[in-house]
Amino acid sequence: MLPQDLQARREQLRRGQRGLERQVERLTDTYLIGVMSLPEYQRRRQAADERMQGLRAQAAQLEAQADRHARLAGWAASAADFCRRIQARLADADVTRRR
Repeated sequence: MLPQDLQARREQLRRGQRGLERQVERLTDTYLIGVMSLPEYQRRRQAADERMQGLRAQAAQLEAQADRHARLAGWAASAADFCRRIQARLADADVTRRR
């Protein structure tokens, strides 16, 4: 499971992407009904596309961070399990075996 801050950031990025998708739809509708000129539409659309690309890059970085977190959590659990097993064996071992 991801820490709360990573989950919150993931959801924030998803909301940002959905909002930007709606903005592009409204922008396209505005152009199609003739309220906006083609050059203005192209300028705004390019800016929106660049923002979307930035959000996608952030999402990819976040997923990589989440993967690293999951791997580290797995390693930590394995190490803790190993320590428990060794401690149990040492508790049952005689003095000679402990050395």
